[in-house]
Amino acid sequence: MQTKKALSNSVNERPIIGILSQPGAPAPDGDSYIAASYIKWVEAAGARVIPIFYDDTQEDIRRKFAAINGLLLPGGGARLKPGHLFYDTAAQLVGLAIKANDAGDYFPVHGTCLGMETLSIIVSGNYSLLADMDAEDAAAPLLYTDVAEDSHFFSSLPPVVVRNLQNQAIAMENHMHGVLMTSYEENPKLKDFFKVLSLSLDRKGLPYISTMEARKYPITATQWHPEKNQYGEFAAAARPPFVCVGITLSLG
Repeated sequence: MQTKKALSNSVNERPIIGILSQPGAPAPDGDSYIAASYIKWVEAAGARVIPIFYDDTQEDIRRKFAAINGLLLPGGGARLKPGHLFYDTAAQLVGLAIKANDAGDYFPVHGTCLGMETLSIIVSGNYSLLADMDAEDAAAPLLYTDVAEDSHFFSSLPPVVVRNLQNQAIAMENHMHGVLMTSYEENPKLKDFFKVLSLSLDRKGLPYISTMEARKYPITATQWHPEKNQYGEFAAAARPPFVCVGITLSLG
């Protein structure tokens, strides 16, 4: 029989991160999935993961939200409009996260690729915000803005990683859509909520927003994939990020 002291010493203080699942391939029809790379990435940082299914009931979403310490909106492909379950569930979760932070409960959110696009649409209220671009299976350097250096996001990374992200094509990009700077500037809701930390260029030289950070909340977003350097698989043309400096990025 364990004593009260033994029980208290066995409490697991590792944070729990909820990751939102999504429908479509590679999951069978009617099911959803979470790419293993996101789970491994979160676990490598010392956290635990619980899945939040995109078609969970509102009651289940609230129950799971009460049990987690942070939220990851992963990359992939989903319809980003009200009435589609992935979007509706993401919007509910982001709303709960904002309320939690407003109440003094520190609750971080990060969106990667599709997750960044989802956050951008939720905040902006513009369901036609995204532009088409050619950035699948690509890697690109980050073009920092004037506010990047003092940002929470980049100041939390080792200086060598920040320099490498700027000087080498190690940020893994894998998307067909993104947010243009002009769209950001023209949307007061998006501009007031997020500050832009970096831009990147697609294969045709089109600049798009690649890193954002909320002004008031612990909410960050990357169009690039920090988890893929260590845990992802891409086409041969996109393999340069898998060199040691790219692994350092993923671990940083």
